[in-house]
Amino acid sequence: MSYASIYGIRSDFTAVEVKQYHDSWFFLSQIDIVLGGKYLNIKDTHKMMLSLRDQRKLECKVSKAKITEDYILRLLEHQQIFFTKDKEFIADCIQRFFMENVRYYHPDNTDLIEFYNGLRRDILDLDETKYPYFIFNASSVSDTIHNLFFRYDDDTFEYIPVSLKEKDEEIVNFVCIENGIIKKLISNLEI
Repeated sequence: MSYASIYGIRSDFTAVEVKQYHDSWFFLSQIDIVLGGKYLNIKDTHKMMLSLRDQRKLECKVSKAKITEDYILRLLEHQQIFFTKDKEFIADCIQRFFMENVRYYHPDNTDLIEFYNGLRRDILDLDETKYPYFIFNASSVSDTIHNLFFRYDDDTFEYIPVSLKEKDEEIVNFVCIENGIIKKLISNLEI
């Protein structure tokens, strides 16, 4: 079974998994269901699996929309890096998204309610001094996040931590938020 997790990112741009959540579908599919229905007018969103074309269309529409919490959740889902100093704002966005959207679709799903409340609490509990940044790994099915921060050592047969600074290609963005507004996305090459 897949899981989701939060990785705390240290000031040297290495990371550690700080929290793991069972059943990544609680996050991933709910975001696509809500945003796909809202921005692409897809009916029967509970059966929805977005094509790559629809994903791109959705990305464009959400990023241009004036609803910040939709964009924040989309960025969380797509595994972008956030500054931990913005954790209260991000937790508030999760709450607003949940209250306005997910709760409407699943008012009696206590597992989903507990998941979103736990995610908010865990983000708020992140220690800014220990982890100035964090990233949400939406699903363990993909090894994208693991590969950002770990490399397999053929000599020791173990994964060893690597700094994001060692990457020489653009692979992830840092989300810059000022006064409750997403100002810009900064490439890992610009840090």
